[in-house]
Amino acid sequence: MENYNNAKFGNETGEFSPSANELIESEINLRRQIEEVAAASNSLPIEGKIIEDYVFEEKDEEGNTRQIKLSDLFESGKNSLMIYSLRFSDKGKPLYPACSSIADGINGMVFYAEQKVKIVIVGNASIDRLNDWSKSNGWNNLHLLSSAKNNYGSNYNGDNKKKNQRPILNVFRKTEDGIYHFYATELLFAPKEKELKKSDADTIWPLWNLFDVIPDEIGANWNLNLSY
Repeated sequence: MENYNNAKFGNETGEFSPSANELIESEINLRRQIEEVAAASNSLPIEGKIIEDYVFEEKDEEGNTRQIKLSDLFESGKNSLMIYSLRFSDKGKPLYPACSSIADGINGMVFYAEQKVKIVIVGNASIDRLNDWSKSNGWNNLHLLSSAKNNYGSNYNGDNKKKNQRPILNVFRKTEDGIYHFYATELLFAPKEKELKKSDADTIWPLWNLFDVIPDEIGANWNLNLSY
């Protein structure tokens, strides 16, 4: 096994144990696997043309409700569109605090991400409910849309048969031939592994990655507190 003893911190001896070397080797392998998964995702065929040009509701700069089509969400020079379905209810709050955590993260990084891709957050509650919740959480940078009056959620697994929303990320690609569905966090539908604490949307939710490098045991059943 290679010795990765390249740095010394504080009062440490600088002598790496075999377990420390194994950890670094595992992290290197994980990094490689993440890139392999990204490459596999990027090589997926573009074949699912959108069923219809869905019409959403949004708020304009003056706070008035207006309609916008999915095709109009693409911005100049950006052929990819990410739509994250916020698991929201018309009772006025998300059904899972985790969804708010993910939206918090997107709100903070959206300016950087949108150099390459357009990102919107969709909820099947009314646009007024979504807007109120957005203000209370300080989501000043998010592009929020209501899908309450269209079939987007039903067609792209954002809603189940009871119209309860699922926390799913969908990616769409604009081509010369039209707009196609490219990717979804389909891990949502895979069999659950009780011992794993990860979510189905880890790719856009860095919270658990932060917890992975502290010695405290988080546990698979730990729940977020929405008060902060």
